[in-house]
Amino acid sequence: MPLHLPPVLSPVLPRTPRQRALPAAWVAPASIPSAPPANRASRRRMIATLAAATLAGALPGCGGSARGGTAPAPTDPGGTTREPAPYGGDPPPAEASHGGTPHPVTVIYLPADPQPGERFSLGAEPGAHWRLVPNPGQAILTDGLSGDVQPGERWVDIPLHGAWSTAAASHDGRWLMLAANHGPLFLSGDEGQTWQRQPAVGEAHWTSVALAPTGLHMAAASFGGRLWISRDEGASWRACSEPRDWVSVAISEDGYKVVALTKDGGIHSSDDGGEIWTVRSTGPQRWQSLAATPSGAHLLAGASDGALWSSAHFGSRWQPLGVQQPWSRTALSQDGQILAAATWGSFVQLSTDAGESWTPVFREGPVSALAMSSDGRRLLLTVPAQPGLPDGRPHLSLDGGLTWQAQLDDRTWMAAAISGDGRTLLAAHAGPDTDGSAGGAAGGIRVSVGNRTRYGPAGSISGGPGGWLDMFYEGDGRFRITDADPGPHQVA
Repeated sequence: MPLHLPPVLSPVLPRTPRQRALPAAWVAPASIPSAPPANRASRRRMIATLAAATLAGALPGCGGSARGGTAPAPTDPGGTTREPAPYGGDPPPAEASHGGTPHPVTVIYLPADPQPGERFSLGAEPGAHWRLVPNPGQAILTDGLSGDVQPGERWVDIPLHGAWSTAAASHDGRWLMLAANHGPLFLSGDEGQTWQRQPAVGEAHWTSVALAPTGLHMAAASFGGRLWISRDEGASWRACSEPRDWVSVAISEDGYKVVALTKDGGIHSSDDGGEIWTVRSTGPQRWQSLAATPSGAHLLAGASDGALWSSAHFGSRWQPLGVQQPWSRTALSQDGQILAAATWGSFVQLSTDAGESWTPVFREGPVSALAMSSDGRRLLLTVPAQPGLPDGRPHLSLDGGLTWQAQLDDRTWMAAAISGDGRTLLAAHAGPDTDGSAGGAAGGIRVSVGNRTRYGPAGSISGGPGGWLDMFYEGDGRFRITDADPGPHQVA
């Protein structure tokens, strides 16, 4: 039947250059910019009222379906209207409870064709409840927004079981990689919503996996097996070594620099994506863990016999650091200045000056996995459940290791990963479940996303009457909020 809609949303016209003061309820942390980078074009586009085809089914009793509708038609600075490519997937629910009362919600999709630096505004009239939804490959950064969810605040149980032993994440958290002890290797390109088994590499005793920041390049190491490398997001894999006792591997953002450790003390490096290898000897060390910066210029390697070595030359030259512990896990920041190293029995050691000095953090006890964000501010570690320990849970620090918050429950947690931007967390345990949640199946995965929406239509920001948002497009699918109404908002 014909659909007659009242005006529920109105375009927000370009504002004057005057800076609007932030509402008191939305005092943003220092990390939130008030404007896009100066070297980018600054254009503002309206996010307009939805077309009737998109709103069909959005109001109770109207019938129809929002599936197959188009994103809102934005107006470009030249005054012409451009139609973004339609999104044909399932939209989020069009009826929700915002503020405790069920009501119809107007669903709005972000522009599908934004340009870096382009600014956008959304405004709602009184009585209009709304939900802003990213298109596939898009997300909205929500730092400081009323209703923002912190990493670790909300975890999702992923129904994928195995004796998980190692994990990795891309910079934006869209790509996740997970491998089992004497089992398969899995890859996700949608922040853990779906997973694809990698049959080309088979099953192995996987000891380490690595992802380049973009997720394009990846590597996997197995004990008693080979090193495997993919340079096309896992579409194809290539074995690039003979069988050895590989314990850890790292790959650079360009996919050419690869460094791997063997248990017998060998450091192997390649500058051509694993075609030719050079053995760098530091003596008979029993290596356990390797961490690298995205460029591959800085590396940190730890051994169970007490050696901790660093390289600032892409792995071609190494020097020992002065601390001696039975190291099990290592991590370092993007600039190579913040280092972390964990053991199977003592404190986690943290350095903020590239290893010149060290500070013990966390607590005494075994650490089975350790991960760090690119800026070194966020760390995630896992502790296996063992008698005599306070707990066997993942622990998260959002302040560079000063304080820690226990996450989830007691299990045999063995793998952890954190995205380079610190917004996506992954923790995996080796099982078996003891609470019946998975019927006693081996292992389980948990994923947490914070300070942003989920990617694509699974994510959204919801608001109430009179609400408004200002944002700009950073690039790479990410929109950043610069100003907003006091809320409350709901972030998914």
